[in-house]
Amino acid sequence: MRIFPLYWLAVIMGLLTLWYYNGIGIDLRPINGEFHMPKGLQDWAYVLTLFPGIQRGGMPVPVANALAIEVGFYLLLPLMATSRGAAGLGVVIGALLNLKMGIVTETFGDRYATFLPCLLPFAVGSLVCHYRTALERIRMPWTSSIVWMLHGVVWVFFQSWPWTWGLYVSLLLSAWMVVSLHAQPAGKADKLLGDLSYPIYLIHTTVAAWFVCACGFTRPFVSFFLPAFAATVVLSWLIVILIDRPLSRLKRKPPAHVAAAG
Repeated sequence: MRIFPLYWLAVIMGLLTLWYYNGIGIDLRPINGEFHMPKGLQDWAYVLTLFPGIQRGGMPVPVANALAIEVGFYLLLPLMATSRGAAGLGVVIGALLNLKMGIVTETFGDRYATFLPCLLPFAVGSLVCHYRTALERIRMPWTSSIVWMLHGVVWVFFQSWPWTWGLYVSLLLSAWMVVSLHAQPAGKADKLLGDLSYPIYLIHTTVAAWFVCACGFTRPFVSFFLPAFAATVVLSWLIVILIDRPLSRLKRKPPAHVAAAG
């Protein structure tokens, strides 16, 4: 899976960073509460495998919980990808799980970042894929993109919206955008930005930690954010060029009929 090589690289970077800062007595949890050293066997097993059934503790890649959820559902995805009924059932079960938890601000963390409630977006994605031909009638690249972006500023007027029903409206709008844009030709800039997204996601907390000694935990925009962001982008670009793309060339190509369907 493409997830793991870059993830393990980020683990090494995170472990070295934690080792250094622990040595000089600085706790990095103010940056992210999960950014600390794994301790027991279960912690290390989770870090190495990203298996969502293992209880987690400290993580050298603080965003690893989301990756573990992805890994878990990628293991289940063949069932939903090969059966419309299974995908539809997944949508129903996922929706019921979220409703049972209560669509209120207080439950957002559990609905957004725990395994079972996340069945809903994966099932919706599978169902959209099954009906992608029929859904072509609602393809509106510009309209879907504009509506999706406008939805992002609703929180300015209704501040609880993203943490309640906005999460699910965003899910539906994202599905509409995928339907609308998946057939659009991608340029070199599109591909580069897409390739950068994963390493940026993996290493941004670690790179931020490198600037803590100079800037402190207040994280001012000019002296902290701008150089940390620039360093993250440059380092991510190097990872893409030197590691990710060469590894991608080693992957087996899908059969012709699968490539055509995509």
